[in-house]
Amino acid sequence: GGGGGGSKPKCVRALGDYAYITTKNGVAILNISNPSNPQSLGYISGTSNMILENLDILNNTLAVSAHEDGVLIYSLSSQINPQLITILESENAWTVHMTEDYLYVGDESTLSIYQADGYNFVASLELPNSIKIRILTCAPSLYVSFRFRGMDQDLWRLVIEINELNELFVPAIFVIDL
Repeated sequence: GGGGGGSKPKCVRALGDYAYITTKNGVAILNISNPSNPQSLGYISGTSNMILENLDILNNTLAVSAHEDGVLIYSLSSQINPQLITILESENAWTVHMTEDYLYVGDESTLSIYQADGYNFVASLELPNSIKIRILTCAPSLYVSFRFRGMDQDLWRLVIEINELNELFVPAIFVIDL
């Protein structure tokens, strides 16, 4: 049988007959053509010494959040041998999400937006007191959750909805007292 090398997976995404899993040992590649018996194909080269978190796949592109190592962007033209295209710098990338037009990166306190074609920086939103940013998808919108401590030290969660880049942070903003 396959598996991710015995380590606890953090995030799993699949494309066709292959699944990609962030683990403490790197980004694992599994052949899932037979779902009852997935086969481990090893790890993406160069990812074994990184703290990996979230990943996303769109078309033949894989984006992997690697904390202080940034966001690793791979071509999946060869699904069993992904090729590194570029690295987007980040202080502590926790989460990544791709759309046809944009790539969103959630850092500890910043949401950064890049063009999907060429990965040029477009804009960012910073919440200095936030602890962690998570990107949640619910078509057709993208929701971004900022977890932070208020001045009273209570944990709060701010959730924003992104419909289009030109409507960046409207119409929905939710603040939830944890």
